[in-house]
Amino acid sequence: MDNERTTRTDEIVKEISLKIGYFGIGNAGSQIGLEIYKHGIPVKIANTSVKDLHGKLIPEDIEAFLIEDNMAQSRGAGRNRKTAKLIYKEWNNSALMFNNTQFVDWLSSLDIIMVGSSTAGGTGSGLSIPIAYQIASMFPSKVVILVGVLPRLSESVTCQKNTIDYFKELESANSKSVNIPYMVYDLEKYASRNADDAYDQIARDI
Repeated sequence: MDNERTTRTDEIVKEISLKIGYFGIGNAGSQIGLEIYKHGIPVKIANTSVKDLHGKLIPEDIEAFLIEDNMAQSRGAGRNRKTAKLIYKEWNNSALMFNNTQFVDWLSSLDIIMVGSSTAGGTGSGLSIPIAYQIASMFPSKVVILVGVLPRLSESVTCQKNTIDYFKELESANSKSVNIPYMVYDLEKYASRNADDAYDQIARDI
């Protein structure tokens, strides 16, 4: 009897389990994505900096998108959220990514799509919110969750201001459309660790 009950419980868990995927944008989002991948969650990443993408050991089954402007400089956005948005706009409004059959099929296969980035400026801070809403509009039956990483208090005033602008943009977007839930992780909590260890722990926490 106990064996039958255990078997049935396993079947129910299998039936109701949700498939989760993570899309990391920018340097921080990608670093966390590479750590999340180690825990068995499917991952895709994107960046405006070819250096940041090529500087990482990316497993073959993680698709990485290089978001380029018309000059194809691929130098990244620095800490500038507006620069990231401009590059994304010049990249033919992301057609190269969202017209990619493999990427769209991957999104379609998921129940929950997590879009992760830093809030402190640059590619992830500037693009994660519009990309999350783009995914949500394409797949209204999916749960899309933003995952933001706050800067340490020791980081520049620019990073803190970018974080404020990130949440202003999120508040504005949520007031005009469907609300996207979000999770926030504070790097200050991991102040005693180096960046790699901090991102590893954030991946575990997620």
